[in-house]
Amino acid sequence: MKQLNPIEEEAILENHSRILLKNLLEVYGFQYWWPAESPLLVIIGAILTQNSKWDIVENIITKFSNLTDTEILSLKEMKLQKIIKGISYFRMKSRYLYEVFKAFKEIEIIGEIDRDSLLKVKGIGKETADSIMLYAFNEKTIPIDMYTLRFLGRYFSLSFSEKDYELIRKTLIKTMNTLELKEFHALIVEHSKQVCKKEPLCQECKIINCNYRTISLQNSTASY
Repeated sequence: MKQLNPIEEEAILENHSRILLKNLLEVYGFQYWWPAESPLLVIIGAILTQNSKWDIVENIITKFSNLTDTEILSLKEMKLQKIIKGISYFRMKSRYLYEVFKAFKEIEIIGEIDRDSLLKVKGIGKETADSIMLYAFNEKTIPIDMYTLRFLGRYFSLSFSEKDYELIRKTLIKTMNTLELKEFHALIVEHSKQVCKKEPLCQECKIINCNYRTISLQNSTASY
């Protein structure tokens, strides 16, 4: 992995991320995230999906889908625990949901919420806040999750970590429009689940110009 300064890393991202998006789309097609019927259900999903599998989250979201936004926002913490029981850290997440709902009730229109106000809510960090702002409110931002750090680090052969969150986010915001940001994040998640796992399946990878894949395949060939 290369150790570059932030300006060099920003330049690489800015010059090549759209090419990478095009390649991901060619391989996987449009993902059309987020799969939820309303902004409030997107918010619920963004909180529940922390350290949880999406299929479990999806099943729990259906329990909210028969309720109106007003009914959801009025749910007490103990009731939330019963609804989301079965998901990891359900007691903690019910508290986070309750705090978010309380914050939303303090403003007249949910759409008035912004990233800074979300970050003040207990249980919501940058990744969750950016997921909510992008997918629930169509704001131009992008969550930089573990999948994104790992995949972009491998693809560009750069040592990305959590400290690079804002550098990556702000560079991608400059480079892509809102729809592209939605797809870029969704496509990285899909690719990371299928191929670019903790132990990557480089021989199955169809993403061209990936430095990690190139080196891995060269080493594999050399070992014969």
